[in-house]
Parts: sequence; structure tokens; C-alpha cells
Amino acid sequence: RGRGWFAEREAGVLRVRMVDGDRVLERELAALPPSDFVQDIKIAPDGRVALARWSGRVHVLRDRGAELEHVELFADAPRPCPLTGGPPLLYSAVPFGSSVFATVYCGGAIVQLPLDE
Repeated sequence: RGRGWFAEREAGVLRVRMVDGDRVLERELAALPPSDFVQDIKIAPDGRVALARWSGRVHVLRDRGAELEHVELFADAPRPCPLTGGPPLLYSAVPFGSSVFATVYCGGAIVQLPLDE
């Protein structure tokens, strides 16, 4: 039984849950607009975890035993994207040393596909 990190949307609020065996820690992080999503969760070698949101927000968490320590950052990507004129999408972030390195998608096209419901 290993450790797992889960990002959850509940009533417009982003929550994170860390499960480590029988131990479960949860934390409310921020309001989450309908058009914003957690794209990726990365675990750094030192145990810190980064949640990357499309909006450019990055949540860095650390397991402190009884609670989850949390820092929220904003990746200041070019707005609008020079190539497309549209907003950039942050899709990956990882803590390394005293920084967070993030990947921003700022080109190409995003396709919207209808779902048959």
C-alpha cells in the first residue's frame, strides 16, 4: 500500500487528498472556476507535490505529518500567447530546489469535441 495524491473538485472548490496506507490528509486549496482544471500532479524527489492548473496557478504541498503544508503560486506566462492571441495553458509543474519549473502551452490549437449524452 503506497501513497497517493488526489485532486478533487467539490461544489466549485479544489481539494487535495493524500492517502498513505491508513492515513488520510485533506486540504481545501482554492475556488475552482468551471473552466479551470488540475492538469497534472508531479511528485518531486524531496516529497513535495505540485498541482498544475490550466489557469497558471500551481499548488505546492508537503506532508508535514498531521497536516498538508500549502503554497499557491502563479506562473506569469505571456498573455495573450504571441502565436495564437489566446490564453496560455499551464500543464505541468515540478518543485526543484527553491523553485518551481512549469511548462506552459502557448501555441497550436485546442479542439473542442462534443460528447453525446
